[in-house]
Amino acid sequence: MITKDELKMFRKDFDVAVATLGKKYNVKVELGSISYDEESFRSRITCTKVTESGEKKVDTSRFDLLKNIYGLKADIGDKYSNWKGITFTIYDIDPKKSKYPVLVKGSDGKNYKASVDMINMHMAAQKSR
Repeated sequence: MITKDELKMFRKDFDVAVATLGKKYNVKVELGSISYDEESFRSRITCTKVTESGEKKVDTSRFDLLKNIYGLKADIGDKYSNWKGITFTIYDIDPKKSKYPVLVKGSDGKNYKASVDMINMHMAAQKSR
């Protein structure tokens, strides 16, 4: 019988095992959600090309297309700050996230999702300064 604890250990061992492949092929290998029953389990594996620093590469032509569709008034690499002093850098758009499709990286090292309206508001406020 397969248990949740075994799946947690499998996920950790999987990450260690595929790290060498990831480095060899310059990809990030991610194991998705695991579905299981008593005797088997299944999951999706996603491999994404990464930059030299290990961050996912973004298809800029795809970003520009989605930017126009969503009406986003910012580009990859644009930055803005919030009232807590965290600086956010825009790095992608995920069309699967309908409410918060803009992906940003905070100066605190965390990744965040944001709405197009919020990003446009911050970009307009920066231009008026």
